[in-house]
Amino acid sequence: NTKMMQTLFLVVAGLLVFIHVALPILTTLLFRVPELLPVLGRGFGPVQGLTLAIVFVHAVAIVLGCAGSAVLTLPSVWGFGVLLCEVLLLVVFARKLKDEVDPALPTNLRSQKGHVAIVTGGNAGIGYEASLGLARLGADVVIAARDPTKGVAAAQSINKIVGSKKAHFIKLDLMSLKNIAPFVAEFKSKFERLDILVNNAGMAFLTGQQQSFTKEGYEAGFGVMHLAHFLLTRSLLPVLLKTKGSKVINVSSGAHAMATHSLFENYRDKSVQSGKGMYYRAKLCNVLFTQQIHRRLGAQVKAYAVHPGAVYTGIWNEWGPLTFNIKYLARIFDFTAKQVFRSPYQGAMDIVYLSAAPASSWVDAGSGDYVVSLRPVPASGLARDRELEGKLWDQSNQFVADYVAGSGLDAHAAWDSSSSTE
Repeated sequence: NTKMMQTLFLVVAGLLVFIHVALPILTTLLFRVPELLPVLGRGFGPVQGLTLAIVFVHAVAIVLGCAGSAVLTLPSVWGFGVLLCEVLLLVVFARKLKDEVDPALPTNLRSQKGHVAIVTGGNAGIGYEASLGLARLGADVVIAARDPTKGVAAAQSINKIVGSKKAHFIKLDLMSLKNIAPFVAEFKSKFERLDILVNNAGMAFLTGQQQSFTKEGYEAGFGVMHLAHFLLTRSLLPVLLKTKGSKVINVSSGAHAMATHSLFENYRDKSVQSGKGMYYRAKLCNVLFTQQIHRRLGAQVKAYAVHPGAVYTGIWNEWGPLTFNIKYLARIFDFTAKQVFRSPYQGAMDIVYLSAAPASSWVDAGSGDYVVSLRPVPASGLARDRELEGKLWDQSNQFVADYVAGSGLDAHAAWDSSSSTE
């Protein structure tokens, strides 16, 4: 038995060595044939797709290394040594991969002077970097966030960096649809145009996390990341329509590819826990919403969904080994995540690019696109399901109807019509 285990161990180790050699070759081939990239990772960006493959290989190697200590009766330091080597290899390879494929923003972005943007969740992470990027290009940016202290601090920070008062804060708590109308009223009292609406604010769901709901009783992921932004966009529609060249940018995720039809049956179900499935559903809603805006308003308001990539933010402090308070393993994870994941600045690049792309780019001619690393790629199969797209639109209109009527908004035939009459 021991001999068989040792043989198996050596065979698997040999396969891992082969994979270590094959992955760089595969990477090179993929980037020489760009058409293959969208296939990778079922809608994930190229960096995330390859990184997931690398992480899997190294995870197997780590388990094998630790098991090898017992199987081959080697000292435990051997297993720890393999773990350390695998982590270092992962960091080096992933950083090289990021440097190779993550594009840089072009230097000829169009000035946004005189333009106005709203960024929900603009006080931190991707939202903050997007707000800063737009302010640097001359736009007046409204940071829409629920915490006044953090929102004001973010605006002050941006204004200090750009050297002028370009960032402004207006409170917006997306946990209740009732909060949309006061925000829109305050915005309209201060600005007469809206060039860019970035629906970015969101929340992450961890395995085992307590389920939460909005004030209206909707599951929080759906309520905050889709429905509240749906109502916000509808409420701002008059301003968007009178602003030539206006754009709506919805921050989605490659995780939308993991959603299933069954997740669209009940948005108020208290019998299940919030978790990854709820996050997948919300991110798929972002893509479906984007495509419907394009179909209904494409000639007047352009819409895009972006996948910012796996971005290192504070949320990772509550994930994985850290959840179990394994001190040293948590430190290794934290260090590795910082190297492998994109920075918030990199995560915001698509938003800034879509907002201010050079006139010669594909952006002005496009709308309804799912964007990864500054270019459009195919979304998942379910994201291209016209029946589901129409169903979500009709349901969303129904859910927010009372709030639209209560705000005194004029009817808009293209937006308010049923998908069956589209």
